Amino acid sequence: MTVRFIIIFISIILVLRTCLVFDFQVPKITERRIVLSVGVPLAADIPFHLSNLDSGLTSATAIEYIDPSTRIPNEILSKWKSQGKLILARTNTAHTDVAAKTYKYLSLPELIHQWSRFLSDIQVDGISVDEFSGAHVNIISRWAEALNFVKCNFPNKLIFSWVSNWYLNTILTRQPDPQMILLFETLRDYSDYVILEVYYRTSELSTYDGSEFFRFFHTVEYVSKLAPGIENKILVCIGANHKHYNDLPHVNYSQFLSFQVSYILNHERLRKLSGLAIYAPRYCTFEEVIQLDQTLIKFIDKHD
Repeated sequence: MTVRFIIIFISIILVLRTCLVFDFQVPKITERRIVLSVGVPLAADIPFHLSNLDSGLTSATAIEYIDPSTRIPNEILSKWKSQGKLILARTNTAHTDVAAKTYKYLSLPELIHQWSRFLSDIQVDGISVDEFSGAHVNIISRWAEALNFVKCNFPNKLIFSWVSNWYLNTILTRQPDPQMILLFETLRDYSDYVILEVYYRTSELSTYDGSEFFRFFHTVEYVSKLAPGIENKILVCIGANHKHYNDLPHVNYSQFLSFQVSYILNHERLRKLSGLAIYAPRYCTFEEVIQLDQTLIKFIDKHD
């Protein structure tokens, strides 16, 4: 009897492990392009209150709630849901201790436990996983197995996968290698959206008319060659962070952010992407958020 039970148990595990990508029930996505707000879609000086929601990034169609352990107030959640906004819980691939300067990748059981816990939450439409970058092949295989598991068990929830800015900047100057290809093929096969962090500082450009943001295209093109078919899942993330990326005080930072969106909006290839992510309204002034919002509204309403 014991032997029979063990055989049945092993058979069930093998079935779970062979859940294929094309077996997944694809979640229904809004026809509007994604504008993902990292954190609350309000400026730094605006209180997080129901009455202020129309004074922020109203163009956001998805919201990554930074602290998923804190429940979103019901009245705010109800308004966001009535507007068709996707609510995402932020999850991780590693334990990070900033003070101790340590970074340890989560084990397979830890990944599955954390991601499954938040995907089980009825408040959320999916998770955002922060973040994926260069790692040993064994680590990438672990990520693939964990992503495969949660896609099998939560087929109606979405997975947004982040790729770090520093890693993308590093690989753009290198020849493709098997490790890079494996990583982006994994993200292509098991994610609904892949978010590429492409952050500009004001000091990087000699002009601010929107003509020099070519790294957006170079990054998308490079990643698309590594994993053909990934492009229709890509969101480009713009670094909207007054403190970290506005290192030239004389520059009009509101315009600098809007020029980046306009560059993508008017680019023959980039304007066809699934959407954009904004990191992050809470690090911007009220004026910066409002001007950025006006430009983003044009982006989500534009169809080719």
